[in-house]
Amino acid sequence: MFSCAHYGAGYFNVYAAAAQREDLDAVLHLGDYLYEYGRDGYANEQAAALGRLVLPATELLTLADYRQRHAQVRTDADLQVLHASVAMIAVWDDHEIANDTWRAGADNHTAATEGAFTTRRAAAVQAWHEWLPVRSGADRLSMHMLDPRVLARDQQLDYANFLTATGLNAAAFTSRRRSCWTRWCRARASASRATRRSSRKPPVECRADWVYVSTVASRTYTVVSDKALRVLPGVGNRKVVV
Repeated sequence: MFSCAHYGAGYFNVYAAAAQREDLDAVLHLGDYLYEYGRDGYANEQAAALGRLVLPATELLTLADYRQRHAQVRTDADLQVLHASVAMIAVWDDHEIANDTWRAGADNHTAATEGAFTTRRAAAVQAWHEWLPVRSGADRLSMHMLDPRVLARDQQLDYANFLTATGLNAAAFTSRRRSCWTRWCRARASASRATRRSSRKPPVECRADWVYVSTVASRTYTVVSDKALRVLPGVGNRKVVV
């Protein structure tokens, strides 16, 4: 499993290492296949020395911008050999569009100077699909790669709204996030006609809140137990159910 691949921040050596393995039928990319920042943005301090200055030089906003960055990322030799060697099952996170994306905006989007977020999002999503096409309708395997970022995510929760005199109100915090995921997982697992099903669990509000993780995980196990599915370890705060 892979995630968080910033072209300007360093080399993609791990892709080449995975491509050398002969026991992989597919790899999972759990998002941040690229980053939207310009050369003066996050984690680009060593880009010039590494010979990895991003294109375009500015932050990604238009369809042409996102297409150019995807094209540049695909010039990486290690990523090329990975794609040539094994199938990739991918889902976006936030940086394929903008940092801390949610359904109506993003932390790294200013409508007053960058235009409508919906226009930017549509451009980013179109470019992503052009470079990472997604197929559906399989009978043998139904893999549900959840989109907890772009299509229906509320604005990120703020811990400050759940603090009490004795600390974090964990019950109130987790109840805001867990119910809709459980209902969705149960409905999709029941409706699937495939002989095998899997689901990628959503990330945790950009924070490693293990109270939330453990609560959702226990519900996930209950939902999928009747479907003979199993849970794979994730990357960072992500999990995959297979």
